[in-house]
Amino acid sequence: MKKRITVILTVMLMLFVSVACIGCTVERASDYTEEEHLARVTERIEKKYMTENSKFTSFAVYPLYNEKDKLQYFLVEFEPYGFVYVKIRDISSNKLPGINGSLYGLSSVDIEDPWSRYTIDPTNSQPGPDMDKCYERDENGEIIEYNKSPFAIAGTEEEKKYLLRIRDEKNKWAYIPAIETEEGYLNLISMRAVECRNGRLSKKQATQFFGFLLKNYCNL
Repeated sequence: MKKRITVILTVMLMLFVSVACIGCTVERASDYTEEEHLARVTERIEKKYMTENSKFTSFAVYPLYNEKDKLQYFLVEFEPYGFVYVKIRDISSNKLPGINGSLYGLSSVDIEDPWSRYTIDPTNSQPGPDMDKCYERDENGEIIEYNKSPFAIAGTEEEKKYLLRIRDEKNKWAYIPAIETEEGYLNLISMRAVECRNGRLSKKQATQFFGFLLKNYCNL
């Protein structure tokens, strides 16, 4: 009797798994070329943001490379303002309950949120979270804010673009938008050289704070 019950339960479990996996697809980043990833991201951005009531008039998508010179992100630059980053995930499982289902994830950067350039000065002590930060200011002493990406503000349309994910001096991950120069990487938040050794920052750097969350609303 116990044996028969075990067999029945095993069969039922197999049937449940089979039904749950109907229509499931598994995608890997390696399944597509860089050009195909660009086309797929462009198509998804068009569908998600360029609706009839969209406040954006157009957009452009640029590849972003990581510290290993591998394509891992995209920059989406909107007109007349706004931007967002897209991460290519290594693998995606679609239509499985409780599992994030997209190969592409949006950054937690709000498209319309402004940002400011700043440099780090350890002698410029002030209350957090702006400790050691020296912001770029206008002639009236006001902090200058931008609503286009660091790449656009720096005029890097023709440059190869990087989004560096490097551990900072507190062993925390930091994102740095950058381009490569003869002297190394140029940090586009501080407009100064990125100082690092063996993949770790040797000095505190200016960064953009955001993440790529495994949430449905961050899917693209």
